Amino acid sequence: MSGIRERLRLGARSLAGALAIGLLCFTAVSCARSPQVVIISPQLADSPRRIAEQRTVELVVRDDRGSNVIGSRGGVDAQTSTISTEGDITPGLTRLIGEKLEQQGYVVVAPGSGGDIELTIELEELTYNTGGSVLTEVTLSSSVDVTCRRGNETLTSRYTTNHREEFATAPDADDNVELVNMVVGKSLDAMLGDSELADFMSN
Repeated sequence: MSGIRERLRLGARSLAGALAIGLLCFTAVSCARSPQVVIISPQLADSPRRIAEQRTVELVVRDDRGSNVIGSRGGVDAQTSTISTEGDITPGLTRLIGEKLEQQGYVVVAPGSGGDIELTIELEELTYNTGGSVLTEVTLSSSVDVTCRRGNETLTSRYTTNHREEFATAPDADDNVELVNMVVGKSLDAMLGDSELADFMSN
């Protein structure tokens, strides 16, 4: 009888050990996050403002970042779990911003075609970082520089958005797409809604 009890105790210990090893393996796998590529396509707010007199705008959008990599998703190998933007983001942003300018009454024309206004928009910064111990803390930042020329006058502006959010678990790919596009969209919305820039362009 004592031999049976001993074998049962040994079996329980073996099972507990196997479960512990399995849990460690599961944790390691769950913390190993794959790289992610985000398509930049923010949802921009509609502007109620409309100019009184139609103006033509030469619109130029540039990506002045040194790399498409904006940060790391973290995990056991943060160097390989990068998060990046996909390809050349300028055509898509040019189309989105052009649509919003046309909603305000501007006519967007090709650069160098002699428009009333030259509007250059440059994405200078887009970053994504993770941290935290109990909760996963995600911090993002985007910065957009704008140069507007009208005749002999020039107005320069910068629009920066910072965002911090905590998650019970690491955000998944859909969460990251929403977060990244949200901070870019907020910077562009701040530009499109800036009364100083709007007055400069329309007067």
